[in-house]
Amino acid sequence: MQKEEHSNCGQTVGKFIDSLSKIKGNYHLFSMPNTLVVSTFGCPFSEFEMMVKKVDKEQGYVFCSELEIIKVTEHKAMILMNCSDLEKFGAMLEQPELKQWDIDNNCVDTVYNLELVE
Repeated sequence: MQKEEHSNCGQTVGKFIDSLSKIKGNYHLFSMPNTLVVSTFGCPFSEFEMMVKKVDKEQGYVFCSELEIIKVTEHKAMILMNCSDLEKFGAMLEQPELKQWDIDNNCVDTVYNLELVE
């Protein structure tokens, strides 16, 4: 069953990237995600997803857009987004309440800065 979950994840990311590649002109530069966060956590995926959406709604929308959460397994997810200020994003992740959530849920985030390869 785990292989199916990974396969679905690849299909989801592939469809997302395919849809972005069909955009013509310079507009794609604004829609292409520039940040990838790979997260592992001990809570169910639904709880992780609710927390990410809550934080984005309360704080992240100011410097993050095009946020898409992709379930890899029940305890691993990828978040693709367009982030206009990585320093503010990093500072947001360092807030005490978010750090405590990470500790309580054994959450580890790895953040990647993405660049388009042409």
